[in-house]
Amino acid sequence: MTAQWVHADWQLIEDDEPDAPAFIGVSWGIGVIDEPLERVGALGTALGALRDELARPVELGPGLTGLPEIVVDLDTDTCALSIRGRADVVRSAWARMGTLFAADIVGEGATEVPAPQLPWATDLAFRTGVNSAPLAQIHARRPDLHERAADVLRRLDPGAGDVPRAFCTNRAELVGLAYGTGAAPRADARAWPDGSPYPVLGGAGGDAQRPGVIPDTDTSALCSFLVPRTSDGFGAAQLLRNQMLEAFRAAGVQTPQVGVAMRGMGPALHVTIMSDPQPSDEFRYQVLSRFAHRATMIPDTWVDEVAGGTLGDWPRRDAVVRGTADDAPATPHGVRLALVDAAATMHLALDPKTAPDGDEGARRLLADYPPLFELAQRVHGKMFRAWRLDAPGDHPTLQVNHVRVGAHTLSCSVVAGGLSYTYVANVSELVAVVEDPSGGLRIVDRALNMVSLNPELFRGRRRLLKRLDRALAGVPRLSTPVAPLSREELRTWTRKARRGTSGRVTALVLLVLLIAGWNIVPRLLEDAADPVRAMGETVGLAGGATMSVSDADARAAGDGVVGYQVRVEFCGGPAASNVGPGDFLPRLADETVPRVAPVDGDLERAAVAAGECVDGTLTYGTEGDSVQDFTVLYTDTEGAQVTWSSAE
Repeated sequence: MTAQWVHADWQLIEDDEPDAPAFIGVSWGIGVIDEPLERVGALGTALGALRDELARPVELGPGLTGLPEIVVDLDTDTCALSIRGRADVVRSAWARMGTLFAADIVGEGATEVPAPQLPWATDLAFRTGVNSAPLAQIHARRPDLHERAADVLRRLDPGAGDVPRAFCTNRAELVGLAYGTGAAPRADARAWPDGSPYPVLGGAGGDAQRPGVIPDTDTSALCSFLVPRTSDGFGAAQLLRNQMLEAFRAAGVQTPQVGVAMRGMGPALHVTIMSDPQPSDEFRYQVLSRFAHRATMIPDTWVDEVAGGTLGDWPRRDAVVRGTADDAPATPHGVRLALVDAAATMHLALDPKTAPDGDEGARRLLADYPPLFELAQRVHGKMFRAWRLDAPGDHPTLQVNHVRVGAHTLSCSVVAGGLSYTYVANVSELVAVVEDPSGGLRIVDRALNMVSLNPELFRGRRRLLKRLDRALAGVPRLSTPVAPLSREELRTWTRKARRGTSGRVTALVLLVLLIAGWNIVPRLLEDAADPVRAMGETVGLAGGATMSVSDADARAAGDGVVGYQVRVEFCGGPAASNVGPGDFLPRLADETVPRVAPVDGDLERAAVAAGECVDGTLTYGTEGDSVQDFTVLYTDTEGAQVTWSSAE
């Protein structure tokens, strides 16, 4: 199959088989990364409505009809439609298409063309800013979707010229049908929907394209880069995929399947290199250290092998509608220049926090490729717990066991497969809240951090909703038609969970009555319902003693360790009692932290008589620079427990 441009905007493709079906098509220079957030889903819905109408039978004469094959594709920055079938059917369907762009065909039943799968959504979002591409993956919608889709459909009319377009066919007699011939689409210098600038290769790509680390390892992506949307760029991408394979071999890592995905990004190709399976954090550093520092050191023999290559038919059309006119085969010099562009825009998928200790290669890699942004960190915030730890389903909105709502961050914790995962979003960077019919929420920030929850599953639901309303004020609200469970199913599950909790509390109270008598029932009943206390709160203990643990305070403890210090005050009751450092278990962000060597003023083990009080500090240490979700669990000699939390 060969192709040639018989006009600036018409590509004639000659089939190898003379009896191949006729086809005619159009490609547009618009895709999901060109779609602003408020129009999420509109382009796919417009294309779906057009496809559904064109798939209807066309009249060919008295009593004669034909049924064409319609193929529609939606990508990051282009979309396309083609009609295939007998020549007379194709001609009639193409003529009919011109009447549909202004027609009222976008109804409630319109089926949407699915958005493209993004090989590394976090990186693409960082490079192109806030747009509909990531949220289209979860079918996010606005209430006025169909009105916006109808507007997009009118703009797609090839005769209107609102959107750059180019045509293709395999029949010379169909060239120019209905729309004539014209000039090639011109390159533009527009920004992305949120104002982020288009990429400019040759060392002037802007902050979003500079080399660095994207702190994201929950992905099969290893790295991404930009190359020109030309045969040279295509060849360079293939060579860098081979260079990644060499990096795996040189690191002594079992070579995985290494693939390359190319997506349009205006004048450039956004290239992602991926591996299956994903390497561990340690091997990821080894492989990427070797790869990144040799990205442009490609042997001449490799370069010569890709010289003479071309883009292919459809990538060439996509390049044309985005304003790239270069149609020359790859040359060694052009490929070398494209490799320089790739190195100048290289993003590595690494977590700086997992760099191997003392590894000089990792240190040098992070110096050359600094983090491009910081992940959101948990801070103080009100904690809300789920009614039960076992989730009613495996959907992200159902698996959360507790959430925290703070002034600066939102976080949720999920336990799956015996492991705990925490997801955090920055309140000041929120771009959308997506709600499903059951009330489930997905809260998304600019870096695509996503906090998922359903308030129906949590204790204190009304208080949680009030706090969320304050935190989410002014954030665009979207919806998705897909819900894992109905709202009534969730309420039924929650009612059962509440009854189960109530039964456990009642059983505990009866046991206490039998063992200890009425004097401590109110305290234990209260602790069973809400066992976590705020820092500084005084709690009555068995035997009449009282104790408080005051707010955590961070202070330097040397050697890069930060000390987390709490003050304990313990007052004895009628019964003999004692207290010491071993009675306390500190946790920071759900992980136990070690105690730092005692310092002046630290609490020591002591017997405390009735009416006497002792106080002192306890200092714990871990690497870091702030106190986040610090809790202290106290256990007395009888096994009773009380927890103090800095987030309460």
